[in-house]
Amino acid sequence: MRWLCFVSVLCWSAQATASPAILREGDSVVLMGDSEAFLLAQEFPSLAERANVSFHAVPVPGSSVVYWANGGPWDKIAAFNPTVLLISLGANDACMGARVVQNERPFLIRMMRRIGRLDARAVIWLGPPKIGDRTKFPQAPAGQEMFADLITTQTPFTFLDARNITVGMWNDKLHCSRPTTASDRSDGCRTWATWAWDYVKSPR
Repeated sequence: MRWLCFVSVLCWSAQATASPAILREGDSVVLMGDSEAFLLAQEFPSLAERANVSFHAVPVPGSSVVYWANGGPWDKIAAFNPTVLLISLGANDACMGARVVQNERPFLIRMMRRIGRLDARAVIWLGPPKIGDRTKFPQAPAGQEMFADLITTQTPFTFLDARNITVGMWNDKLHCSRPTTASDRSDGCRTWATWAWDYVKSPR
């Protein structure tokens, strides 16, 4: 009997201290970033519709932290009045290697100021899946590690590191996979998008 009471107390305590989900009905969710953002943007609309929130994407293929620090379509993002901002960025930075990433801190700070002006309630950084191998972008793994450290130590944003899940990739070892024909079962981008969406819609 004591054990049953103890379990009940633990369960009640866990429920009482759980944080509400990031996502709220009626939110304006905006995804910005690089070509990975473009691919993820094909997966999010159906998820957003089921959650009764609006979804918009402003991807710039080939972009990096340096690009967004110095410019980019910030006015277009602001026009959507984002309450939840998703940032899919880091693959191109990582592919340039750790020597480049280690010099990105001042650009990241400048980018953070631009993000702050959007006044989003929540900012979630979607770190890319594992990219590169011994033959394609061999410098990427070290660059990714340094980039993840940069975001987690220098920003207040939640960082969702997709290296922690298995994501199917195209043969370029850079982009998550999506179907290119009717018989193509590639679902890397869907796996990644669903995992990220589950995070924002679920109480923590």
